[in-house]
Amino acid sequence: MLRDEKASVRDFYEGFGWSTDSTGTYNDTAAFVDLRPVLGRYYRDTQNRVGRFLERRGGYFLDAGSGPISQPESVLYSAGYRYRVCFDLSSRALAEARARLDAHGLYVCGDLANLPFRDGCFDTILCSHVLYHVPEDEQAGALREMYRTLRRGGTCAVIYIWPRALRLRRSTGAPEVDRAVPPLYFHPHEYKWMRRALPRQWKTDVRVWRSVGIGFTRRLIADNVLGAVLLRIVYWLEEAFPHALARLGRYPLILIRKSQSG
Repeated sequence: MLRDEKASVRDFYEGFGWSTDSTGTYNDTAAFVDLRPVLGRYYRDTQNRVGRFLERRGGYFLDAGSGPISQPESVLYSAGYRYRVCFDLSSRALAEARARLDAHGLYVCGDLANLPFRDGCFDTILCSHVLYHVPEDEQAGALREMYRTLRRGGTCAVIYIWPRALRLRRSTGAPEVDRAVPPLYFHPHEYKWMRRALPRQWKTDVRVWRSVGIGFTRRLIADNVLGAVLLRIVYWLEEAFPHALARLGRYPLILIRKSQSG
């Protein structure tokens, strides 16, 4: 039996999130992503930013909360691995992922807070926009589960979101979305909580992934050359000040590296 929060996340994606609209766009993407062309380069560059910190090849790559693997840049993260293990609460997401990855993927339906894998079996772990959908009191345990299943010398990359300055219906809704979108459990913690949740003996690095989100871009980024220039400036600032903007911006990239000693 799943907790109510987890069941709501599963039901959201089974019934709405991974359905597509008339253009073939996933409802989740249409609701939470600014899809205007002016954002294209910024999105590609920030997706590729994650890849810089991941090993290029290995045996098993865990995509923890994989969804349907809809980003082409994300597919490339595991191109040099024997298998990409797609792990998700949603069977619909796993069916979509299988259609894209075929035999390169292994597909497991389950709970991020209780990973059904042995210790140290993954060379790399990616957890993108998933941890904050785990119940607030289980998120630290989910981090420990990912660390447990990471091999010595491996890297886990977690893309998260900070709650401040969000119009957030905490626990029952999501930020800055159309009212037609069904409720979705969502509980991000503050930076200080994250630092406490990451044990001191772990090798961690909190950097910026994207400093701006849909609220900022819809209000301030024009769909023209001036908007494109402003986004290049934002990206340059992120490259120049990755740690400052990890705290001040919207989406951090939390890197966890497991030492050779474990």
